[in-house]
Amino acid sequence: MEPIISVHDLWFSYERTPVLKGLKLEIHRGDICFLMGPNGSGKSTFMHCLNGFLKPSSGTIRIDGRDLHTFSLQERARTFAFVSQDEINSFPYQVIDMVVMGRTPFLNVFDKPARTDYEKAWEILRLIGFDHLGNRPYTSLSGGEKQIVRLARAFTQSSDMLLLDEPTVHLDIKNSWLMLNILCDYALEHGKTIVASMHDPNLVLGFARKVVLIGNGEILAVGPVDQVMTSANLTQLYQIPLNTEKINGYIVITCPTPKVKYPRTTLSKPASATPDS
Repeated sequence: MEPIISVHDLWFSYERTPVLKGLKLEIHRGDICFLMGPNGSGKSTFMHCLNGFLKPSSGTIRIDGRDLHTFSLQERARTFAFVSQDEINSFPYQVIDMVVMGRTPFLNVFDKPARTDYEKAWEILRLIGFDHLGNRPYTSLSGGEKQIVRLARAFTQSSDMLLLDEPTVHLDIKNSWLMLNILCDYALEHGKTIVASMHDPNLVLGFARKVVLIGNGEILAVGPVDQVMTSANLTQLYQIPLNTEKINGYIVITCPTPKVKYPRTTLSKPASATPDS
């Protein structure tokens, strides 16, 4: 089967400092592929190369066999939706209007979103359980709520691929779990491909079908979750001893015991009651 994304000998530098070093990767249609690596390892730079925001120093990225940099902006937007870690927007659009912006790649220059575009946006908000906030100003939301709105906008875009740079950033444990459930169910049901950078190894264990470990701008391992997310690989990647353990039937990643020596607290003995004289 031909890959939907093919990366060959990809290099990228900021000024003269190489950040990505000869990456080679194939992602197939329907993959749910998570990238993992330490801060500064090149994950976000790689994501911005995949979406065409950054042009590699050398090497190629092909989408369905076609060089990414021959795509127009509209073609890119119809092919993949991108969600960044942060997005600055100071205009108080209503949430529903932010979500319906996902339909922009399918409109002509002077077109306005049609009723069907708004119906699609409301459908997505209901899917993620966020329709009660549809008429709220986007600027009034918390950081986590804004991230959920950006994910809803990506769904509304109806592209074949979702490129997500740390999609669970700002989200608490419950919402991280819920959003990844919705994302992966949606992808499987509609034949979408997901490429996402992540930091939480236990979420990666639970939801990924393919994992790419990136360290110092190079791919250290790639493959199915159970083959890549090993204690040896993760310890090499993060340079601290990490273990995989089975707890209640689930594989989890555990960290070393903290070495912080907190002072011991001493509970004062309660004063004994003085009997009435």
